Amino acid sequence: MALPFWKVKRELKRLAFQLQDLPRRLQNLPAVLRHDKTLAEYEAGFDQAIRLIPGAAPIGPKVALLVIYQPGGLPPSVLHTIGYLTRHGYAVLAVLNTPLPEGDLARLTSLCWRVLERPNFGYDFGGYRDGLRILSREGVTAERLIIMNDSVWFPFQGDPLSQLEAMLEAEGLDAVGLNQDQKLRRDASGAESFETRQLESYFFLFSGEAIHSEPFQAFWQSYRMSSDKSYTIKHGEVGFSSYLMERGLRLKGMIRRQEFLEAMEAAAVEDLRLALDYAAYADETYARDGAALLASYDGSSDWRVKALAHVRTVALRRPFNVGFPLAADRLFGTAYVKKNSQAFFHRMRMQILRGIDNGLIAPPPPELLSEFRAMVETYERNPPANAERTL
Repeated sequence: MALPFWKVKRELKRLAFQLQDLPRRLQNLPAVLRHDKTLAEYEAGFDQAIRLIPGAAPIGPKVALLVIYQPGGLPPSVLHTIGYLTRHGYAVLAVLNTPLPEGDLARLTSLCWRVLERPNFGYDFGGYRDGLRILSREGVTAERLIIMNDSVWFPFQGDPLSQLEAMLEAEGLDAVGLNQDQKLRRDASGAESFETRQLESYFFLFSGEAIHSEPFQAFWQSYRMSSDKSYTIKHGEVGFSSYLMERGLRLKGMIRRQEFLEAMEAAAVEDLRLALDYAAYADETYARDGAALLASYDGSSDWRVKALAHVRTVALRRPFNVGFPLAADRLFGTAYVKKNSQAFFHRMRMQILRGIDNGLIAPPPPELLSEFRAMVETYERNPPANAERTL
């Protein structure tokens, strides 16, 4: 029996990516081979490698573990996030994966319960692991726990934390996140269904029961942090959610691909035109297709069918809220925006700013808008070439 063409195409793409990634893997091989020794040395010297600084904020039943990596100094957006979490009653443990100037450190300690300085070992999941270790050492028993990093502007607009807390309670969930990955699967007959996968790892909100559950505790006790990016994506970003869900914990994201595609199926033709007008593309072929569709717009049902097929194809290949930010905003709101440095995300931010300036997307608070606009304008002057995903 011959393999379906789509499967052959998928496997060829996978092979091409693996070949493209081979030089990086070879370059990282010495570090991979030394990993066990490096990890053992880090664990043995942990107390000498870190600095735990008391902050002015009191501890409480709700705790937020925020990993910060800002080599250029603390931007207003991080202080905005901390202020927002604090107003919602969360005591913040800030985990620094890079040193900060003393002035920035003083600002953090005035707002946080504790500030943990650590080496940048293991990326964000290394920071998560060490932050949880500190909470355990300090005897903190949380009824709610946020684990997040500073790779997003959060909240960008609205009050997403109230929505997430309401979801957690109303649906009896163990954890909620901002975005949950879903992959389209086809069975042997060609029938389609969505497989719900990991919560995107820049934000988790856990219930008290989940924090103290055996799966949660077991994952972090056994997690072997690494500074190999592929390892961290596989075993941290993807592996964490998978581990919890396989052991019965219920996780759900505020925005998901299936709901987006269902909404697009019901969208008016003018809404589809706007979705394409404010689209961001990582793939040149799809960018050309989108431009051709916009140029041929006539409001007809035939055009609508073509536009829907285009949106579906692109949204299944790339993050839909990055590819179609205006359409995603109209459905879910823009609770957060990624700070990812790759070109695809820059194009998305350019379209969001265009939507704000044209009155189609609600703006964030002024201090965030200034930072956001400055980043967009910098990259408009000097656009990067690489459009691929990074951790």
